[in-house]
Amino acid sequence: MFARLDAWLAKYAFHPPIIWFCQITRQTQYAASRLFWFTAMLMMFYRASSLWAQVFMGLMCLSGMLSASLRANEHTESWSVMRRIWLCLAVLDTSLFVLCVIYDEKVGGASLNVAIDIVVLFAEYAATIKTIPPRKTRERKVSGKAVRA
Repeated sequence: MFARLDAWLAKYAFHPPIIWFCQITRQTQYAASRLFWFTAMLMMFYRASSLWAQVFMGLMCLSGMLSASLRANEHTESWSVMRRIWLCLAVLDTSLFVLCVIYDEKVGGASLNVAIDIVVLFAEYAATIKTIPPRKTRERKVSGKAVRA
């Protein structure tokens, strides 16, 4: 069941925006994956509440920044287990967010957790893309007078 859901999410939900992003920014899917992981780590650093968590996430942010800058286009692997774990976390965090909205609780932390889950899923699904197709260019319309022969 998870394999079919994973394939459907990849094909219809995550791959089209990732491919569009890679075509617009002219990055590889591996650079995009590392960028999304770095973004998720920064969001987790912002979310950290204790000093030790901030120090740990700060070190993770530094390692993610170095990885994104020094090894941006190197091949990276995505683990299906990691995608499944984060998918389950996204479902749980989204349900918690909905409950917070229904019961008029503070939704700041819950909404940040959902955002982190989505960014991590984008990072993991970006690593599953084999090749980025070339961007389709539009044909230019001829304006002005036509040349007569």
